[in-house]
Amino acid sequence: MDTPPIIPTSYYQRLMILTGILMIWMFIYELICMVLLSMVLYGIYHYTIYKRNKEVKIDVTAKAIFITGCDTGIGHELALTTNDQGFVVFAGCLDPDGNGAEILRSRSSKRIHIVKLDVTNDEQVEDSLQYVKNTCKENGLVLWALINNAGIATEGPIELLNIAEYKRVCDINLYGTIRVTKAFIPLLRQSKGRIMNMSSERGIRFPATSSAYCMSKAGVEAFSDSLRLEMSRFGVMVSIIEPGHFGQATAILHKPVIDRNRKLMETEFENSPDVVKGVKKVYCQQDIDAVIDAMVGSIATGFPHLQPLLIVIASALVDPNPRERYLVGGTNGLVDPRSVICRLKTYLPDSIIDVITGMV
Repeated sequence: MDTPPIIPTSYYQRLMILTGILMIWMFIYELICMVLLSMVLYGIYHYTIYKRNKEVKIDVTAKAIFITGCDTGIGHELALTTNDQGFVVFAGCLDPDGNGAEILRSRSSKRIHIVKLDVTNDEQVEDSLQYVKNTCKENGLVLWALINNAGIATEGPIELLNIAEYKRVCDINLYGTIRVTKAFIPLLRQSKGRIMNMSSERGIRFPATSSAYCMSKAGVEAFSDSLRLEMSRFGVMVSIIEPGHFGQATAILHKPVIDRNRKLMETEFENSPDVVKGVKKVYCQQDIDAVIDAMVGSIATGFPHLQPLLIVIASALVDPNPRERYLVGGTNGLVDPRSVICRLKTYLPDSIIDVITGMV
């Protein structure tokens, strides 16, 4: 009986290589087809929305909006911008007799109403609601939108921030948003209006030394997503605003804020027993200085004004179909790396995102 021919090992190796190349080529081909199809569908969808929204805008006549945190920064500029749009603006100010409120009075029409509001104070929230109700009733207005903007920021390593500071940040940024929203929902149900909650790119990505601020904004994201689903049956639309780096144009990185951050960390450092916490064994004054230097250094890289953000919010207020999220890049460079990381986070492993975040 003849011995069957022996097939060389090299034949199998070449066959495996060719099979691997074919599989890789098929994967790339399918991937390209999926990307192209997604781009076409994405383009068709947004072109349809664009055509529809270009032709129809919400009439602002007899419509009012309520904005929190109007003493400085985004809220202050937004009050002026929306006033120019024709809205009646209720501007919630922590200090109604302060410089920010006085500027609003002097630079605006009679359509801006200054309302004393500390978003952590239940009584002031209720007083604001009653004032808005009465003013709208007397002037034939409807409350069209609530913009929860009031917020603060705190930086520092977790071990150098006390629990009281975590509570303070969350009480303003997160619970303040919830408190005001719950109070004003009935008016917005009546008008089938909209709610816009100010989050941040740091509600999506979480860099070191920003835990308090990040967790408060991540909470705003979660609250807003649930709120949007619950409000949909009432015709109330909910959008999340996620600003990039606009620190240069707001009060969030002003000197009093930075000085307060330094004092917080230094106090926690000095009050930490060596034996119990061991903080003094692993941290030093240079660590605190590094956090402060990073805050000061980031000012120069932020966008110098708020115009891109104001345009987005103003457009969303009169858009018949506002988006669920608006991630607005802010930088004085060509691209905001923070916003890029936010967009990539869904697709890249956390280990890679950690490396990239550490570089920004």
